[in-house]
Amino acid sequence: MTDIEFSRRGVFALTGAGVAAAAVSACTNENVAVASSDPETDNFGEDPNGSAVAERAPFNPKFMSLVHLTSAGAWGISSNDAHFEFVQETYDKAARTKRASEIFANKINQGWSRFRDAPRGSPFQVYDRTPKAPTPDYADELEFARFWFGQPHDVYIFFEHAPGELTVDTSGKRLLSFSRELLSGKKANKNYAFFDAEIVTDKADLGGLAGLGTLIRFNNLCTVKDDTGYHQLPYGNVKSQEYKLDIVYKTKTGIVMAIDPDAGNGEGHEP
Repeated sequence: MTDIEFSRRGVFALTGAGVAAAAVSACTNENVAVASSDPETDNFGEDPNGSAVAERAPFNPKFMSLVHLTSAGAWGISSNDAHFEFVQETYDKAARTKRASEIFANKINQGWSRFRDAPRGSPFQVYDRTPKAPTPDYADELEFARFWFGQPHDVYIFFEHAPGELTVDTSGKRLLSFSRELLSGKKANKNYAFFDAEIVTDKADLGGLAGLGTLIRFNNLCTVKDDTGYHQLPYGNVKSQEYKLDIVYKTKTGIVMAIDPDAGNGEGHEP
């Protein structure tokens, strides 16, 4: 279990063409209600549930981001997210998914409250921003307030829950969505970076996670688009791209809900 909770305003019910949405801000760490389009039917930019095509940047990530969500009730959601560096030069999709599942399962089995509780130097160690320093600075957060990326990542979100407690759209059409407005009220960037969202269902890929919840994966190519095509953001770019990401699911009572953190590319705060 993690130990930071979103308030009731950190999730919201989808009840019509327009709803009031709220989430933890990536910049201010405040819960503020803002207007949002219905994530079930709308995407600002390109559909994250669709496949990335060849004209976009090739996807060979050196890092992955893992998000562990738990819930003690209908409205309370706890979150822990962290970044991990791949220990070899390249991993294919199956190997990346297996690695993510191993890290999630190890955290749950060990009863760790945070990913960074793994011993320094272990196979499950979180990315250390200052590896030569005597005290590690782990890229590990207890909320979505810094859900930022400096370069391409494979992203895995595991919602730990009892069987039947919640469901997601296995067709992939309503799994992720991007809205037009950040929590600050500013216009969000259109999505030209996040693609290939899917539910991991293969038991061989899930390993020890099978039966413990729902695993979502998607690619962050860390790309933007202009009149000349797609371009990958350089690491440490000072001009960030900020997005309003919605993660859509359904409770066992049939209410469609969404978690909607702001997310960003190009700041260089994270690997």
